[in-house]
Amino acid sequence: MFRRNGLPYLFLSCGQWPHYHRPTDTPDRLSYEKMARIAEFICCLIRHIDSAAGGETVDTVQFESRLLRLAFGPALDQVLAVTGLSQANNREELDHFAARLKEAGLRPDGGCSRSRRADGAYAGQSL
Repeated sequence: MFRRNGLPYLFLSCGQWPHYHRPTDTPDRLSYEKMARIAEFICCLIRHIDSAAGGETVDTVQFESRLLRLAFGPALDQVLAVTGLSQANNREELDHFAARLKEAGLRPDGGCSRSRRADGAYAGQSL
């Protein structure tokens, strides 16, 4: 998605293996030592990138506004209206937008904090 939209990104992969996304891709087949080494590498990489930036602050408003336009496309005006905004082009507006989404039960990871029923469906949802 980032590449297709001309956004900078860093993609790290260990490649695929015979069990990738198959029923045999189970926790007992994972290499937790390897995962720990990869996690440490990523942490070191992030620290290095951060220190190379010289501690300069980066204003992400333009980037975040662009992502909103890409994510919501032609529906952005309606989405903003529901959150009480006509635009989201500065930090105050973006923070207001995020707060309203959070109040609605949406989480930053794309999930929803609404409670599930015993059958696994969200309240008000049928299976």
